[in-house]
Amino acid sequence: MSPSPSTGDDFFEDSEHYTGPPLTGAMVEQAGATLGYRLPSSYLALLRRKNGGVPKRGCHATAGTSWSDNHIRVITIFGIGGRWGIDSDEFGSRHMIRQAGFPEIGVVIGWTPTAGHDGIM
Repeated sequence: MSPSPSTGDDFFEDSEHYTGPPLTGAMVEQAGATLGYRLPSSYLALLRRKNGGVPKRGCHATAGTSWSDNHIRVITIFGIGGRWGIDSDEFGSRHMIRQAGFPEIGVVIGWTPTAGHDGIM
């Protein structure tokens, strides 16, 4: 049996697109302090395997969304550090929340399509 996509080393494509530098404990601590949130352990476990990128399997079953009645598509998972890290001033979580006009109640960790346009999750 192959590893689960959510925990195995085979989750991300080989591309370096949206991938940050190798993750360190100091980076995790700094990102949490910068964003004001303790980052989920399951998210950090995935980033320890590869610090962000494009999932190999983008579609995941769900009860439905405004975009689809039976799945959600995950385009990108953002890592920590670097240009595309959730803690980046240029393209990070705070920038995306401001750009989308969302309330400051969490951290953006990826992109997923929504009704007619790319969304953030």
